[in-house]
Amino acid sequence: MKSIIVKIYVKQDCIEKFKEITFYNSINARKEPGNLRFDVIQDTETANLFFLYEVYKSDEAIAYHRTTGHYQKWSETVADLMEKPRERWIGAPICPSEEEAYKS
Repeated sequence: MKSIIVKIYVKQDCIEKFKEITFYNSINARKEPGNLRFDVIQDTETANLFFLYEVYKSDEAIAYHRTTGHYQKWSETVADLMEKPRERWIGAPICPSEEEAYKS
């Protein structure tokens, strides 16, 4: 399994548009066979700071996600909404380590 954490600063006047397109991407990503989790988190102190937390079964599942129409639409749309380039980390979840734990 692989986890992805993405940190995104959104322009102040673009927060609602960002949330709309990101919810669309998240809802559709969760339908992908290799996706186990896709959470959208807004910082409670900095309203324009968001984190995406994604868990996939494999590198192949991540690669597949990036080919989907919903991801392509998201990627193209958020490019103009971001205050600065997004930061991304990829890691291997070690606790919990079972796929079933992420299906809630």
